[in-house]
Amino acid sequence: MKYKLTAVLILISLYIVIINCSPPLYLTFTQPAGSPEYADTLYKVSVTRDGKGYSLTMLGYDGAKQVSERPNWNKLLIVSFRSADGFLSVKKYPLPHIKHSIEHVDGNDLVKTDKRLSTFALNTGLAQLTLTPPGFYGSTGREEVTFTRDGIKIMSKAVEKLVDDFGAESVIIVGGSHPGNIAAGVMSFYSKPIHCAIISSAPLDLNSPYRNLPFQDYSLRTPTPFNPIAWVSKIPHDDNRTIYIAYSKKDLVVDWRMTSVYADKLTEKGYRVIVEESPPSENRYFHDQSLWHYYKIKACAESWHNRTNGD
Repeated sequence: MKYKLTAVLILISLYIVIINCSPPLYLTFTQPAGSPEYADTLYKVSVTRDGKGYSLTMLGYDGAKQVSERPNWNKLLIVSFRSADGFLSVKKYPLPHIKHSIEHVDGNDLVKTDKRLSTFALNTGLAQLTLTPPGFYGSTGREEVTFTRDGIKIMSKAVEKLVDDFGAESVIIVGGSHPGNIAAGVMSFYSKPIHCAIISSAPLDLNSPYRNLPFQDYSLRTPTPFNPIAWVSKIPHDDNRTIYIAYSKKDLVVDWRMTSVYADKLTEKGYRVIVEESPPSENRYFHDQSLWHYYKIKACAESWHNRTNGD
């Protein structure tokens, strides 16, 4: 009996050592089939940060540009962020055979997505495009840069360049899940007017007691991930800006209480915040963001029209 107990203790000790010494968990991205060969044909925006150059891919640029050239364009640019469509593989090996993967919706190749977003802009009359961060969808740079303060500053600079290029007077920024983290971060560093920020299933606070999944400690691939909650005080005050935030109590990745904490901190600073519960989707990891985003973009575009026309 004594030897059996010793053997069990040795096995437990080995298991603990394997867990603690195993490689850290990484999110690795696999592009949708068919996209790499077309990646160079898509529009780019170039950004330099600390002497390093980044070329970020834009989707739907043709449609957004055509809308902005119409005589009746309202001078409002809509920039959504995108980083995780396709396959994300979450790899941590406390034992060699353990592997977990999450499949995100919309695995279309880039050209199809680009055309679909351009068609959407032309049909709605809204100058809306999608910007992808470093390391995703043909954008240059390493993925982990995206999750840092430098990465958020790169995205902020890209939005600034696009607003200047389009001759827009204000911008709506949109993101859900990690792109929601980007949108929240951009608010802290973007100095020009933001008419609306539309954020769902974000931000992810790795220090929060409400973390749902154990891999979240490592999932951002950097020892210093950017946390928008800590940067709320840096957001420039703007009495005309509205921040829409959505959460789902069935979201298993970003606990709704993280979103609630973020909304409370924004409200405490005097920002105009509207918080809503978004209906969950069939995917148990993410709530149905796209439709909610569309309705909020529409509401923001209408409020911009009323404001600029004195209604």
